[in-house]
Amino acid sequence: MPLFRLIKANLSLLVMFFFAGCFFLSSILAKKILNDESFYQYNLLTTIFSMSFTFCFLGSEQLFLRLGKAYNSKYHISYKVIKLMLITCILFVFVCFFCLRGTFFEEAHSFYFLFIPLFSALFIFTYNFFRVQHQFFLAQIINNLWKSGLLIAVIFSLVYEFYFVSNVLLTLVMLFSLFMLYVNRDSLIINDEALPKNWKQLFLGFSLSLFVLLLINNLDRLVVESYLSKNAFAGYVYLITLLIMPFSILSSYYGFKEVAFLKVKYKKQEFERKLVKVSLISFSLYLVWFFIIYSLRTHIEIAVEIEFLIPCLIIVVFKSSYSLVSSLFGLKSSFREMLLVNISTLLIVFLLFSLVIKLGVSYLYLLYSMAGVWLFRFFIFYFQTRKVAEYEI
Repeated sequence: MPLFRLIKANLSLLVMFFFAGCFFLSSILAKKILNDESFYQYNLLTTIFSMSFTFCFLGSEQLFLRLGKAYNSKYHISYKVIKLMLITCILFVFVCFFCLRGTFFEEAHSFYFLFIPLFSALFIFTYNFFRVQHQFFLAQIINNLWKSGLLIAVIFSLVYEFYFVSNVLLTLVMLFSLFMLYVNRDSLIINDEALPKNWKQLFLGFSLSLFVLLLINNLDRLVVESYLSKNAFAGYVYLITLLIMPFSILSSYYGFKEVAFLKVKYKKQEFERKLVKVSLISFSLYLVWFFIIYSLRTHIEIAVEIEFLIPCLIIVVFKSSYSLVSSLFGLKSSFREMLLVNISTLLIVFLLFSLVIKLGVSYLYLLYSMAGVWLFRFFIFYFQTRKVAEYEI
């Protein structure tokens, strides 16, 4: 049946949309149900997840993708990569717990800063393990199940404290991920294969690249927390969750699917067509999405203004297109190229956010600064990937 084949071919996308819906609904219900303090903790939790999903391995998980080899239904990786991932994860947890908590979020619960990075690391590792074997459906469940746990935690907060319920449910999700990894343990072959001579340069390049993404995706939140107030922080995270997060998830899906195909084939014309297609789809869908949110702004209690449309549209379109070029760049770039694009981006981030702080921190200025960053980020990656020669393995 054509419909059945269509659903089966896009099952992982449907799973992603389902969990995105859970996350979206949990944000709206959290705004409606939770008190100010619990709503702040809710948005803090999602922020730590955002930061951890980006940088919990300091970029070493990219070596897992780049240096591993899939054949005979198994994935082969050097124990040195696994060892590096463990060390970098511990380092990230240390920084989160002792630095981030004390510098930006002094009144936050300690549990979030200790265990959410650990949970995220497990989710990311399991997710990458399944996706390199083209088990996209299972990979998306592992990567997104925590969002349904968050929705349940918000609902149960009518009876129990949100902080307690969220911890319990996230722990259950973590145990499920461990179980799935254990069941499929025979598909992961850890060997003693030597790493290529340039692995340190690759790691430093990936680390710098993901650190830049960490700043791009979270610096605006930290600026609001530092220069405005806890309520402003919660309100801003709620705003970008409803306005931008669904399309951030969609862009992640584009990259998630593309990296598996780029491991075996790259054709320039085909890739260019995908870029145009993704841009047009993102542009069209976001126009509809923005005006739906804007028309419902009083009912869902969101501080959205019509002036937000242009910067948000730029963010969504270029972030979606970036997910494709970054997949190719991550697989084929050299250390020198990684250094060039990331140092350039860091300079743009520093200049734009310095300007925002000088002019006065506001939601609109922050959105325009993010739009400028994503615009620059896409084009510098795009021009670098134009140098990649076609290949097919």
